[in-house]
Amino acid sequence: MFFSAFFRNQDPDNLQLLSALRMNATFPVVLPNVWLPSNPVIDVMDAGLRDNYGQETALRFLEFFDDWIQHNTRGVLILQLRDRPAGGWDHPYVTENITDHASKPFFLLQQNWFKMMEYSQNDMLSYYTRHSDIDIYKITFQTRFFSME
Repeated sequence: MFFSAFFRNQDPDNLQLLSALRMNATFPVVLPNVWLPSNPVIDVMDAGLRDNYGQETALRFLEFFDDWIQHNTRGVLILQLRDRPAGGWDHPYVTENITDHASKPFFLLQQNWFKMMEYSQNDMLSYYTRHSDIDIYKITFQTRFFSME
């Protein structure tokens, strides 16, 4: 509703699915940010930059509906779908190729960003489960499309 009202002059109800998907698939250099036709211009970033697996969003939802969940359910089941293994601190980014040293800072930032996001979100989940009367269960599925090994 907000989107439709804000972009009423740009025919927002006819936003193409591929355009919406493209706005949600931002990756530096390959697929740069999208700018929306607004004043001032809105710079759209992939939500995965902050919450790639939706865990932080789920915890905010749980916190908001905490009383209702506690009185109307027997608990919460969080299903997480991942595209990479959890953790990974024991597998640092290592390269032996001299030409890779130019791109290594970018890849280190990318690799460590997800590790720090995961660490922070698991810390939030741990805090929430310790301070809530709600039974919370988490099951994680990891897809394996291909291996870089």
